[in-house]
Amino acid sequence: MAPIVDSVEIARRPEEVFAYVTDVDRLTEWQQSLVSARRETSEGFAVGSRVAMTRRVGSTERTMTMEVTEASPPSRRRKQSQPYSRLTRPAPRSASTELPASTSIASKISG
Repeated sequence: MAPIVDSVEIARRPEEVFAYVTDVDRLTEWQQSLVSARRETSEGFAVGSRVAMTRRVGSTERTMTMEVTEASPPSRRRKQSQPYSRLTRPAPRSASTELPASTSIASKISG
């Protein structure tokens, strides 16, 4: 299945963008469907770090655990929560940072 790709340009340096998008305490500020996020491992953003994330899906709330599978601040991060994998790579621009993201779904969704 082809990945879902989106991108946004942010008027900040890559280091600032990376710090913001990996700060568990601020995830609900920019993820609209996210109700709460709670660390399951020690603070920081490193391979193996896990976060319990509760999202509003329609009229219900679903909790899943996200695990960091790749981290190379400030240029690359990958997180995994079955069946999804999401890769973000902040890219410097002249006065801003582009934040492209690619989401892959590992299993077929059937209706």
